[in-house]
Amino acid sequence: MPIGLLTPIGESLGVSVGANDIGVIAAMVLWGLAFGVVQLSQINLTLAAASYAFEATMSLNTMAYNTCIALGALIGGLLADHAGVTSVVRFGIVLVALAVILGAVTGQGTGKRAS
Repeated sequence: MPIGLLTPIGESLGVSVGANDIGVIAAMVLWGLAFGVVQLSQINLTLAAASYAFEATMSLNTMAYNTCIALGALIGGLLADHAGVTSVVRFGIVLVALAVILGAVTGQGTGKRAS
């Protein structure tokens, strides 16, 4: 699927999900589950990369995680102020698409490595 199609599809899903309370609750539950999985996966991958230095590894993991939250708030706030709230949704869709492409290209999550 071309990247250009992801934005309209994502926006239409976002609009339909936010149209009623059940859709909002379902979206929040899915977001919460995904958020928890990301943090656990990040910790596991970080520890696997440097298990010999647990304290330093967890310190760097926490720093990276909080830096990403701060950058997301900064970029989201700037986009919302200068381009409107819907631009934040579009930017999120683009980031997710890039993450999926990066995972597919590098072979992450499939048990194979790109050569």
